[in-house]
Amino acid sequence: MNTFSRREAIRSISLGAAGWLLSPQIFKGTGQNNYSQVYSYNMPQAAMDAAEALASGRIAVFTFTAADGWLVVSNNGEVRSNKISTSCIKKIKEFIAAGHIIKSVAFPPKGSNSYVIITDKDHYANEVDGKLIAKLKELKAKGTKVKHIAFRPKRGNDRWIIITENGFSAQNIPDECYQILKNLQESPKPDGQPIRKINSVSFANTGGWVVNAGDYFFSRNIPSGCLKKMNNLKGQSLQSDEIVFSKTGWSVISHQSITDAQIDEIRTFEKGVRGGGLWNRMKISKVPGVSVAVIIDNKLAWSCGYGYLKTGGVDATHSDSLYQAGSLSQLVSTIGALRLARLGKIGLEEDLRDEKLGLDIPIKEGFEIIEGQEPTLAMLLANRSGYGIKGLKGYSGGRTLPNLDNILNGTGGANTSKVAIEFPPNTRYEPSAGGFIMLDKIIQKVTEKPASEWLGENVLAPLKMEDSSFDIKVNKAFSDENNVAAGHNPNGKMLSGERYDYPETSAYGLYTNVKDMANIIAMINQGGSFNGQSFITTDLIEALLTPVNELEKTTRGLGVMVTNFEEINETGSNFRYTSSGQCAGFRSLIFGYPVQGTGVVVMTNGNAKDGPRFCYDVAKSVIKAYGWE
Repeated sequence: MNTFSRREAIRSISLGAAGWLLSPQIFKGTGQNNYSQVYSYNMPQAAMDAAEALASGRIAVFTFTAADGWLVVSNNGEVRSNKISTSCIKKIKEFIAAGHIIKSVAFPPKGSNSYVIITDKDHYANEVDGKLIAKLKELKAKGTKVKHIAFRPKRGNDRWIIITENGFSAQNIPDECYQILKNLQESPKPDGQPIRKINSVSFANTGGWVVNAGDYFFSRNIPSGCLKKMNNLKGQSLQSDEIVFSKTGWSVISHQSITDAQIDEIRTFEKGVRGGGLWNRMKISKVPGVSVAVIIDNKLAWSCGYGYLKTGGVDATHSDSLYQAGSLSQLVSTIGALRLARLGKIGLEEDLRDEKLGLDIPIKEGFEIIEGQEPTLAMLLANRSGYGIKGLKGYSGGRTLPNLDNILNGTGGANTSKVAIEFPPNTRYEPSAGGFIMLDKIIQKVTEKPASEWLGENVLAPLKMEDSSFDIKVNKAFSDENNVAAGHNPNGKMLSGERYDYPETSAYGLYTNVKDMANIIAMINQGGSFNGQSFITTDLIEALLTPVNELEKTTRGLGVMVTNFEEINETGSNFRYTSSGQCAGFRSLIFGYPVQGTGVVVMTNGNAKDGPRFCYDVAKSVIKAYGWE
């Protein structure tokens, strides 16, 4: 439950360097339910003495001011402090006397008398950011319990986060921190509750941070000794319940053992990706960022982002981040072609050479098209129409782009050859961007609109793909929000200009995200229906999912590859379709299971040498986590 937009939540990003490993000084309590174990390094001695003394009453609050004043409060109401304002201590003691349990106390970096106190029943804020006060009042009015509050160190008082019993609100936090928090709020089931509950977020003076969610934690740029201690505790089945940073040191406080975690398919997927889990595999494959969306019961169940939009950047990848779809565009434009067929603009089995269409269909010399080899729309969509040009190079930024006729004729600055039928149709499957360039012309002829415009109005809009576009240039709103992925070469280096332009609309021209592509899967799985409305007729979806050539029972439908087709009239549970995408700097993949009503979308901004395998392994880890096959 983030209060503001992502941009407001993450502005003023500042990341610091990691710490280093030194031998910590360790203080331990008994480790039982009502006690705390405290592990510290380089903390002020008086603060460590206070924490050790109050550990037997279980520490509820251990926190520092910007000037290294400190406060320790135990569950049984003991309070010890140094250089904390008199009004703050007075208010804490008033709450305790009234029977409140102190849950969290935080001090913003500026202001000697600025603080926020959170109890199990109420809160109190003094001389802090107005938006924070407004948010706390709003939460109280709604009856939402606040568990934790924290401020980022240094600079102003407007950089904060509130953790509630069911979410978080934030302003001016690092984008990757926001990413992790959003991921943790995703439920592995549609309309379910998140299984991993966020306990706290701690900010270090190094610019680093830790998100703590019980037996799960994620950190960036914190001292290595602190991270090592947290991992050691986890190895002993102990939770790191509180992470505390002073100017010079840190403390890790553990109250309880790690209980058996509930089955969490999202966590199972993250750990199960080949190559040591998702994060490690991203490093191996040199893929900076990944977005994943999962469909269950033909609804978006969850969507997460991992990594960054640019190597070396500070903007994280999210489920609404835009990617270039590359050749995955052909699936969406195939849906557009089926829509044309439904509207009666053109038939799937109509010969594209028919005079009434008025198309120029060049045929390479050296063969003759015989009966049964007609270049139909169905053949084009199945990549069996004989068109050449397997893939597209794209155009680097600043170049004058050729128009559609230039591209079809290989003139006017086009970097591809003339689009022509180069071998007899329906004789073999061969990926063909050339065929989908011709689809642009077909759409233009029968609708009297450019393909980008018509597909936007007749596919993207009705399927609620509101972030997606076939425009050559990326949506400015997403550029302004720094929410567009840059493409990367196999070595992980960002493309010059970040992305190439693709004026070949139907072939490679789509900008989209995983949440929008989830709607495509939901529509196909439901036989052409979306949001209770018939978008494409069932017979056209059946054509999409039926192998075009009888000798290729487990391969190609229209715009998709199909697997286990022969089972569709038996159990049918493993029947699936897939479609993948590639262009300079990007890879993507979808899986859909119509009988089960499930699917997964993977989009990446890395064109690593194992790019296809990377996307496949990410998708297969989701599939395995849910047991779809």
